[in-house]
Amino acid sequence: MCELSNNNAWNTEKAVLVGLGNGSGGSGALDGMVGQDGNDAAWVQDSNLEVWEAFLGSSSAPRRQVVLLDKDLNKRYQFQYASSGITTSQEDELLSAIDELINEFSQLQGDMNGDSSLNVLDVIIVVNMALGNAEIDLNGDMNNDGGINILDVVILANIILTDE
Repeated sequence: MCELSNNNAWNTEKAVLVGLGNGSGGSGALDGMVGQDGNDAAWVQDSNLEVWEAFLGSSSAPRRQVVLLDKDLNKRYQFQYASSGITTSQEDELLSAIDELINEFSQLQGDMNGDSSLNVLDVIIVVNMALGNAEIDLNGDMNNDGGINILDVVILANIILTDE
């Protein structure tokens, strides 16, 4: 778990924090955010609002928002906070969402039964998902095409066969 703090405790091997400004705060506002203790995050100044619109859904989206993306850059968590800052409950919710994303990222792709190894049991689960006999879990999406099908079964089986 990474800790949301201002003392360099952020584990950038598992999560990356990027700040995004729309330019309306001026250079003084951005300068106040960069260089503080522990604040080594990258900052993007987006004067044409293209990135702002992509992440927040609209070029006129309100400022002071937190958006978390998963490893595939899909938006997974978003909230707006007041000018007074993030509340304790919002911080708790954010930390929980970060922890969930890190746990997903740390999971071995294709390990469908959570035993930390790839084997025939995982293949059987992916086959059942492909046939519609089990609930879809995209951890079995071995080719990252957004679905479970025979290609995922073949890829997983080949990984298992080449690792033994």
